[in-house]
Amino acid sequence: MERRTAMRVIARAGARGFAAVEFTTHAFLEAMVDDGVSAQDVFHVLAHIEDLVAEDDFGRKWKAYGPLVSGDRYAVVTLLLVDKRVRVITTHNPP
Repeated sequence: MERRTAMRVIARAGARGFAAVEFTTHAFLEAMVDDGVSAQDVFHVLAHIEDLVAEDDFGRKWKAYGPLVSGDRYAVVTLLLVDKRVRVITTHNPP
């Protein structure tokens, strides 16, 4: 999938919340907890993407950068699923 399309799909999924976004155990129970970030924060980042970087050659895995509700910049690594759903693989503060 090309970058522009991926950005639209991810932003729409973020705006829909749990109806379109799922979390890996690592993301939900480890990475987000370590950073003090909630699912609502992640949805906000996805819905308000400022930058998107491909993480694979197939256009399925993307790292989205955007603001948390607090305004801090945050990174969310996602995997695009077949049905336009998004799986959050991990999250972290950008370098």
